[in-house]
Amino acid sequence: MVSPKDTPMYEQLVVRMCSKAGFSPLVSKYVSSPNAFICNFDTGMEIFIADTYMRDSENQQLVRVPIREMDSTMGFIYRKNSENPLVPYVCRQIMEAWL
Repeated sequence: MVSPKDTPMYEQLVVRMCSKAGFSPLVSKYVSSPNAFICNFDTGMEIFIADTYMRDSENQQLVRVPIREMDSTMGFIYRKNSENPLVPYVCRQIMEAWL
């Protein structure tokens, strides 16, 4: 997640979205800017909730799934070659809650 020191409104938006869907986000890493998201795909098992800036990235290694009815046109992003068995489960849960 982008650091709440840098963008407190972003963190508040994500927390509200998650709360509305019935869970609290578990943030494993903070980054200083949207550009740092891609650099922080350390293991290929991460999912980021990002705005249209990241959605419109031309990085072909990323999968973008839009989350409809979001004021900020949010979506989640993960690596196509992710071997994390929880990624499909998390994706289904997010899509059921928000799509």
